[in-house]
Amino acid sequence: MPAIKLCIIGGGSHYTHHMLATFAHHVKTGDLAGSTIGLYDIHHDNARLMADFGNAVARAKRLDFKVEFQDRLEKALEGADFVFSSIRVGGFDQLEVDEEIPLKCGLFGQETTGVSGVFFMCRQAPVITQHARTIEAVCPQAIVINYSNPSGMVTDLTRRVTKLNCLGLCDGVYGAKWLVCILLGLPMSEANNVHVHVAGVNHCTWALAIRYKGEDLYPRIGELFEKLDWKDEKKTWGWNKDLEQWYRLYRYYGILPGSTFYARYHYYARSFAQEMLEGYRLSRGLRENSARLWPYIKSQIGKPDADFMDAGGESAHGDQAMGALWKMACDTGELETVNVRNDGAVANLPDDAIVEVPAIMTRQGAFPLRVGPLPEPVVSKVHATATHYRLAVDAAMSGDRNLVMQAAMAFPSNTDIDLMEKIVAELFEKHKSWLPQFNVQGSYASRRRKSFRMDSS
Repeated sequence: MPAIKLCIIGGGSHYTHHMLATFAHHVKTGDLAGSTIGLYDIHHDNARLMADFGNAVARAKRLDFKVEFQDRLEKALEGADFVFSSIRVGGFDQLEVDEEIPLKCGLFGQETTGVSGVFFMCRQAPVITQHARTIEAVCPQAIVINYSNPSGMVTDLTRRVTKLNCLGLCDGVYGAKWLVCILLGLPMSEANNVHVHVAGVNHCTWALAIRYKGEDLYPRIGELFEKLDWKDEKKTWGWNKDLEQWYRLYRYYGILPGSTFYARYHYYARSFAQEMLEGYRLSRGLRENSARLWPYIKSQIGKPDADFMDAGGESAHGDQAMGALWKMACDTGELETVNVRNDGAVANLPDDAIVEVPAIMTRQGAFPLRVGPLPEPVVSKVHATATHYRLAVDAAMSGDRNLVMQAAMAFPSNTDIDLMEKIVAELFEKHKSWLPQFNVQGSYASRRRKSFRMDSS
């Protein structure tokens, strides 16, 4: 089976640990033996440590792969068959800003959705554009797999500014897989054997099919929810509130969200904002995960029995990433959930939308299935979210503040322009050093407005 060259941009992220762990699993089976992983990150020390750690585990487990640290992106990209992008411009500090400012007006702040998602996209855009053009110059034949949030928007941007063979990934589908595991009383590790076909856009999808060991589970979903012991937190994994929310959506729509945890952004926006006011922050969780992992990584380097940390549910990040890569590298023709240009895959969404759907994975890339239309009761919100994402990419590329307002107000939960003006103004102030494209306001929005006027003659 093939040996490949993989470059991970953002290789100093703590998430790289999960990717290396799953990659090692595929090397152990013999599929990717002899491969090389090149790590590049602006935080050189972290990427160097991650490379040393990966090599320590490879030696300890007698696995035939190596990890290289490179301090120049061009060097890391040389000869790459696949390129992963997993970066966070502004780090946890700017994510915290995105979370806190909308909360002051009673709205949640989240890195892929709503006004905060727009600003994260605007921060990511200049760097993602630079990286994409460097990839196109150094290894244009490589398949580019975007794992940087906001995943659908970044994938859209990459496709707009280059001709690269690009797809996006998100492990949000694991929420639906884990839900099935809870309903069937299965361990979390069995999630990889649950097959969920979703359709929609990133973080706003619906599960069109759910199967386990060949069985169509939809006829049993209502019964499985009813039989679940809601009081037994061991059986519900402590997700009682989440399960109740998902079941309510199923009762009303007869279909389950495909990105279960993210349904709250669209259907439980007020309660999610309240949850954040009471203390939940993604930025805090990511800081805690990173702080826990790095001491462990340092402790393993040099150990003869070095090993990866048991990541539990966090393993989904690596499983999704390296599972998709393995399927393409080995030309398996198996299905994976990806973000790609629609072109008719979802019949009632725009062709130019970046949709999240199952795709056949081959050495030539991802080929999405035509899954048909989404049910009418749910498609309007998905369509609106697709428009919100497209406008956010327009804004990030244009440097036009009017387009930022348009993109923010296009999110279905944002209905008060007075509040949004305040939030947008403060976010621009807090992020100004991270938004070079907005130093000079463009005229793209005014040109668009003129095109809406009808000829009165």
